[in-house]
Amino acid sequence: MRADNAELARHWRLLLGSTLGICVSSSALFYYTSSVFFAELNHALGWSRSELALANVVHTAAIALLSPFAGRFMDRHGIRAPIVFSLCAQAACYAAIALLPATLPLFLSLQALLSLLGVAATPVGYSRAISARFDAKRGLALGLAMSGLGVVAILAPLVLPRIVEAVGWRGGYLSLSAFVVLLGAPAMWLLGPEVDRAPVRPAAAPAQATHDLPLHRRPLFWLLIAAFVLPMLFGSGYIVHFIAMMRDRGLSATEAGTMAALIGVAVLLGRLVTGLLIDHLFAPRVIAVVMLLFAGGLLLLTTGHPMLALPAAFTIGFAMGAELDVLAYLVSRYFPIARFGRTYGIFYGALMAGGACSALLIAQLHARTGSYEAPLVLSAAMLALAAALFLLAPRFPSSPASS
Repeated sequence: MRADNAELARHWRLLLGSTLGICVSSSALFYYTSSVFFAELNHALGWSRSELALANVVHTAAIALLSPFAGRFMDRHGIRAPIVFSLCAQAACYAAIALLPATLPLFLSLQALLSLLGVAATPVGYSRAISARFDAKRGLALGLAMSGLGVVAILAPLVLPRIVEAVGWRGGYLSLSAFVVLLGAPAMWLLGPEVDRAPVRPAAAPAQATHDLPLHRRPLFWLLIAAFVLPMLFGSGYIVHFIAMMRDRGLSATEAGTMAALIGVAVLLGRLVTGLLIDHLFAPRVIAVVMLLFAGGLLLLTTGHPMLALPAAFTIGFAMGAELDVLAYLVSRYFPIARFGRTYGIFYGALMAGGACSALLIAQLHARTGSYEAPLVLSAAMLALAAALFLLAPRFPSSPASS
C-alpha cells in the first residue's frame, strides 16, 4: 500500500470521529441553522433583522476572542476532554433557549454562553489532530473532516424548516440539542483517549528558521489574515440572509429552504474538491480562483432573477466550504505544527470576528439602501481583493520531509 493511502487507512477512526464532531461543532450548528431561525424569529416574535443579526455578533465574537486560548490549551493538554465539555455545554444551552422565556436579552445571553462554553467544539482541535498525523494526504484528510460542515449545511435548510413548521421554533432548538448528543457521543468514542497520546509528526513542521519568529513580526501572517478575513466579513453573512433574500422575492419558507440547501451541497463539494486539489496544486492559487468565483456568484444575485440564485448559492457554499480547508492547510504548512492550535486559533478567531460582523453589516446596508444590490456589489469587490492577496503568498517553507 502506498504511504499516502496508508495514512488514510491508519487513521480512519480519527477522520470519522472528526467528521461527526465537526457536524455538531458550535460554530457549524449556529452558522448553518441561523438562517432558518433568523426568518422564523423575525416573523414569530417581531425581532428585527438587525436585532437578530446581533445574535450572530454575540455568538461568533465570543468564539473569536477565545479560540486562540482554547487552541493553546489543547496544544498543551490534548483535545478530547475540552471537546467533551463543550459538546455537553452546547446541548444544555440549546435546550435552555428552547425552554426559557423568549426575551431578546436572554436569547443573546444564551448565545454568548453557548459560544463561551462551546469554544472547544470547533474545528480547531480536530484540525490540529489531523494535521499532526497526515502529510501527503493532509489536504484530503482535512477536506473529509470538514465535510461535516457540509452535511449540516445540506440538512439544516431541508429538515429544520419542517421541524419548526410542525413544532415551532422551540422544538427546533430542542432538536439541535438532541442532534449534538446523538452525533457527539459516537464522535468522542471514535476519537478515543489515544487522540491525545499520539506524537506530533515532525515532518509536518516547517524549517526551524521560522520557529522563533513571533507571528506579528511575519508579513505573511498579516497577508493571510487580511486574505481570509475579507471573505468572511463581506461574504459569509449572505448564508444568514439567504432565506430572507429569497422570501423577499416571493418564495415560501420551504421553497427558500430547499434552495438554500444547495449552499450545503456546495459547502460539502467545496471541502472535498479543494482538499483534493491542494494536495497537488499550490493552495493559495486554488483559493484565489475560488474567491473570484464567489465574487461572480454574488454579482448574479444583483439581477434579482430566481433562477440565477441557484448558481449564486452554489458559489457561496463552495467558497465557504473551501476557506476553512485551505486555512488549516496553510497554517500547517507555513507555521510550526507544534503550535498549530494556538496559531490556527488566532486565524480562526479572526475569521469568526469577520463572520460576527458580516450579517450585521449586510443588514445595516440593506436597511440604508432598501435592497441587497449595493451590499452585493461591494462584497464582490472585496472578494476580488482577497483573491489578489492570496496570489501574493510565497512558496511553502522547506520541511524535514522535503529537505
